[in-house]
Amino acid sequence: MNLNLNYSAKGNDFYEARTAGRVFRSPERYGFNARFNSNRAKKISGGAYISTRKKDLFNGFSVGYGTYQNFRINNKFRIETDFSMNPRTNQAGYISKNATTGDIYFSRRDIKTVENSLELKYTFNNKMGLNLRARHYWSKLINKEFYVLNQEGELDKTSEFIHGLGQNFNAFNVDMIYVWRFAPGSELSVAWKDASSMFDRNSKSKYFRNFDNTINGPQNQNFSIKILYYLDYLQLKRKFFSQKY
Repeated sequence: MNLNLNYSAKGNDFYEARTAGRVFRSPERYGFNARFNSNRAKKISGGAYISTRKKDLFNGFSVGYGTYQNFRINNKFRIETDFSMNPRTNQAGYISKNATTGDIYFSRRDIKTVENSLELKYTFNNKMGLNLRARHYWSKLINKEFYVLNQEGELDKTSEFIHGLGQNFNAFNVDMIYVWRFAPGSELSVAWKDASSMFDRNSKSKYFRNFDNTINGPQNQNFSIKILYYLDYLQLKRKFFSQKY
């Protein structure tokens, strides 16, 4: 089991303003994280973690937690699952820029991120194996209030409310890879990959509706074959000179 405490002082964030020569004064923040892992040598193992972070600005708070499980069915077949969730409330971040006035808008927002993955591993022998992995990632952002970034890097509240800037993003990937190590340092890999993603402004959409829309949306599939062959230069050189002389 691991426990950690962390602290970051107030500083200058030259990236978040998204404009050259402008800066955002990032708030003071502190938090902790804890992680537990069981013995992975056992047939069933797993672990869990939790982390929290508190920010002075807007009384922002975030918590992240997750679990993983490993199931070793036998010496050839293994199943691994991974789950994580990261809800963040009252966070500050860039949202848009007024092209006419040059005003840089930030928002106070809530963000929620969920990630799930399932992996199946099958080993035929010490030279050959098959790996199948599926992963779904979902993140949504809900704006609550808007601010203008001033020249000192602080945020001034504005009565304007910019509609249509919520964010809802999904990504779903399936990767299947077969690997054959046919010689030392050399291998043949055959891969099939399927990927789909979805982005819209409907930040009120629920998890399972997002998942269903993503897997039934447009798919990007590709198939590849790759061969890596290791050549020992010194061995080839010795063989060449022995034949020559």
